[in-house]
This record gives sequence, structure tokens and C-alpha cells, in this order.
Amino acid sequence: MPFDPLQNKFLIVKPSVVLTRHISRVIYELDGYFAAAGLEAYVTSGLRDANSQLRIIRNALTKHHLADAYPEVFEDINKKILWEGKEVYGWQPGWSKLLNIGYVVNPPFPAEVLMNYYRPGSTVNSKGNIIQASPHYRGTAFDIGGGSNGVSDELAVIEKAKVRGLKSYLVERTNNAIHVDCFTIESYTELT
Repeated sequence: MPFDPLQNKFLIVKPSVVLTRHISRVIYELDGYFAAAGLEAYVTSGLRDANSQLRIIRNALTKHHLADAYPEVFEDINKKILWEGKEVYGWQPGWSKLLNIGYVVNPPFPAEVLMNYYRPGSTVNSKGNIIQASPHYRGTAFDIGGGSNGVSDELAVIEKAKVRGLKSYLVERTNNAIHVDCFTIESYTELT
């Protein structure tokens, strides 16, 4: 691979991160921006599957002391239950509760929001809307973890970065991370 983010010195890829060709170039090129800022940061997540996403939801419910209220989230990912007369995934009520309390996380599969949910900065209630599965599944997204002071330092670097392949970013303050979406390599006209 001509762009090896595992050689980065400032935007360091944690060993557990699964890289894809779509995110590798962006991570590699962002290293120079982090170097210029004198900031060491970490890529904490890359390619994920549905079970990895469910693990994030389970951990968040436990962290927020909600696990006992939503025991079905700890069962099989495909199990269905009845929720207010509607057949839903067993994890769906717990995931919806996380959104309800402001913890933003994509579902393992496209799913309807079952509780009141206002996206950060929005006055529109998303209850009843379908939220798509994470772009991490396509291998076109990665997360940069924030430091002890949150994501402010990392965000300042990302806001200045002019890296081909970087599509957009989203601050996830409750996760202390910056979610970075990338274009696919196929959308590039020149790879070098």
C-alpha cells in the first residue's frame, strides 16, 4: 500500500483498528497536519461490522446505567420482540434510549427510532425515522479519539486539513471522538 498509516508518528492507528484502502490514505495524509500542530492523536476505530456496533451500544447502556432496563440488547442481534405493539429488534429500544438521552450512535442495521430524539443542533423530533447502519461497515469511516480536554484540539486540526478523500466529519462529544467520513477510492480520479 503506497499510503501506510501504520507509519504515522502523530495520528497513530491503535492496534485494534481495522484499516481499509478507503480510509488509509486519509489517515496517512492527516498525519502531517497533526505533526504541524504538534498534537499526538489516535485513530480508535475503522471498519466495523454489525456485532461490533451492537457491542458499542451495549457498552454505552452499561456506562449510562441503563443495561438492566433493556436486557434484550444483550441477546442475539437478530432477535425480534414486541415493543408497543410493533415487532422490532431486541436491541432497538435500548439503542433508541441512548439517542433519547443524547448519546449518538448508529444502529447495527437500519432501524426506526422508537423514542423522542433530537439530533444535536436540531429542533426536529426524529422519532419514527429510520436511521441507517454505520458507514464504518462500508470501510469509509474512522474515528479519532479526543484527549483529556475533549476533542477541541483534534477538531482544530481537522478543520484546517485539506486532504483529498476526506468527505466530512462529525463531532461526537459524548463519545469523545471525531467521526470522519471518506470518499471511496473509486471516486478519486488520481490515486497518487
